[in-house]
Formats: sequence, C-alpha cells, structure tokens
Amino acid sequence: MLNEASGDPLTIPYDSLSTFVQEIFGPLPRVDQRRWAEAYVRGLVLLTGKKSLRRIAEEILSLPATQSLQQFLNQSPWDWDPVRMLLAHYVTRQRPSRVLVMNRVFIPKRGGHSVGVGRRYVPQEERVINCQVGLGAFLLGDDLSVPVNWRIVLSGQRLAEPERSVPVPADAVLPDEGAYMIDMLEQMTADWGLVLPPVVADLRGATLAEARSAERLIDDLERRDLGFMVETDGMAEVCRPGTGQGNVPTRAADRLLNGTVQRHDVLLSATRRLQLRSTVVHNGPRARRLIGMWSPARKRVTRFWVTNLLDMRVEEAISLGRLRERVRADVRDLEGNFGLRDFEGRSYRGWHHHMTLVSAAFVFHHLGWQDSLWPDPGERELDLPLQRTHE
Repeated sequence: MLNEASGDPLTIPYDSLSTFVQEIFGPLPRVDQRRWAEAYVRGLVLLTGKKSLRRIAEEILSLPATQSLQQFLNQSPWDWDPVRMLLAHYVTRQRPSRVLVMNRVFIPKRGGHSVGVGRRYVPQEERVINCQVGLGAFLLGDDLSVPVNWRIVLSGQRLAEPERSVPVPADAVLPDEGAYMIDMLEQMTADWGLVLPPVVADLRGATLAEARSAERLIDDLERRDLGFMVETDGMAEVCRPGTGQGNVPTRAADRLLNGTVQRHDVLLSATRRLQLRSTVVHNGPRARRLIGMWSPARKRVTRFWVTNLLDMRVEEAISLGRLRERVRADVRDLEGNFGLRDFEGRSYRGWHHHMTLVSAAFVFHHLGWQDSLWPDPGERELDLPLQRTHE
C-alpha cells in the first residue's frame, strides 16, 4: 500500500506496542482487524488532546482512513470479551492486585441518541448532566488501578423511548448496577478463570431498590467466597445475629451507628458485627461487619460499609474501602490522556469496542512499555483495506 502523500510504501514499526497488541488482540479473527486495533491503540497512546478518528488516521497512519477506522470501531463484529480476558490475565501476570474495585464512570454526551444516554446526577459535578454511565472493574495494586472489564448501564425506561432507541442484546439490560457487577464477577471468575482479590464497591443510593441491589451483590460475593467492602447508604437495614434466618430487619445502619457512637473526637465510629438484611438464606446468617466513618464537621457517622473482613482492624478496613479514591485518579488519567470520553459513535457494540481499546492503551502505557515506539529497524509495510463499507 502506498502513502498517498508521498507515493512511498507506508510502513509501521515492529515494537513493544505491536507485540502487545498482537498478544492481547490475538482473538480477532482477521489480520486487518488486528492492525486497525494497533493503529487505534497507538493513537490513544501517542496523541495528545482529543483522540478523534480523523486525527488517528492523519497523524498515525498518514492515510485517508477515517471511514475505515469508524467501520472497525462501530460496525466490525469482533468480540471484545476474549480480548478483555487476555488483558486481565496480562495485568495479573505483571503485578499483584490488592483489590478489585467496581467503579462508576460518567461520560458526558450531547443529544439523546447514543446507547444508554440520559440525564443523571453526577456527584463529582454536583449537578445533573446528560451522560452515559459505565461500570468498570479495576484491578488495583499498590500505586495503580487498571480497568479490565466494562458494562454500560442501561435502563428499560430509556430503551423504551423510540427516539433514543439503540439496538442492544437482550441480556445487556439488567435491573440495577448491582446486577451488572454480579454479571462481571460471574464472567471474570467462571469464564475467565481469574482468582479475584477482595472486591470494593460503592452502591450508595437514595431508594429502597438501590439498597436491595447492594444486598444482592453482597449475597453473590459470599457465594463466591470473596472478601468484600461494599459502601451503602445509612438506610441499609441490618439485623443482629440470632434474629431468625437473618432476614428480620432491625434498624437502619444510620440509626444504629449514630445511636451508639459517643466518640465525637475521633474519625472512626464504633464497629458492630451485624447481618445486613439478606434476600437469600445461606444455611443461616453469615457474620458481616458494619463499619461507619465519623464526620467531625457534621458530628455524625456519614459513610457506611458492610464487609466480611471480620479480623481486619477498623482503620485498615476503611483504608481498603477508600481505595476507590485511587481509582478516581486513574479515571481522570483515562479521560485526559487515553480518550475515555472520545468515543465517536452511538452503538452498543462501538461503546464496548472503544472501552476495550482504551483499557488496552492504558495498560500498555503503564505496564507494557519496554522499547521505543519508533525504533529505526524492524519496519513492515502496512496492508490495510481502506473505505470498506461491509464486514
């Protein structure tokens, strides 16, 4: 293939990024798909500012390949799940993980026609914005968290509106965020064969349905014998051990802890070993721990976690629960430097393709960079079909 600007054969280097992409995107069935993946990841890693398809085509490939990249991203039917599995195993080989953090990501969007878009209150913005809501599974080590799995939160109400309807698989529509987290855990343990560290999740919500979502997630984590720290609202109902089958409510966590804590001069509240009200009986209630964090400014407990890490000191448990703050810093890195918010498309398939490619670029930059991206030797001719309209 010729570079139309110069008439010379277009070449790209063999380097550590090429090797990484060939390993991680090996499940893609066609050579040209793997090369488009390499071009896209290379653009996400190297370009600064907005990572548009046009810029990747012009500055990475020096070709009029915008339409072809768009086809690869939004229409090409390659399966992202095997790629994510290889990415997750790559991460676990490179570094030990302390926890698996389930984290929300808000992606602002214009208009109402993209998959999963809607108006939602975003705590970081302290306002309601038009956005997509993604849930990422981040493996977090000592100083870095990396995303290895994703779900986009879809509500039946949005999908029912014809002007916003975007085709999605039937099994992609789940009742709540807890269900999406359970779906990711099932895939990562049963399908991918990962041995997961303790799970940290935030399922605070203002409704009873959202409280039930936290309960179902905790039930599922216990079935898998996984350690967990799940942050909930103070409205979560808890039971003391010995109250029947573990599903007899006593009082809300807020009332329970704020009614007993007297240590107003310290950060941490008292800790109680309690049973969160459960929708499923596990041959009798399992011991769970309710931990609260005291707010000196408000003079009350304002944050609540449920955990099965019974032998961990309160300070250590809360430190584990607050590791989500480390993830938020890495999400800002993904947004600012790796194009997390730069998806050009509306489709469900395209969203998952983009998030997989962004994750791969982030992992390569932080864990896979060994050689220069632009070495002198080892170039090869680029053989990519342009302006394709069908797969």
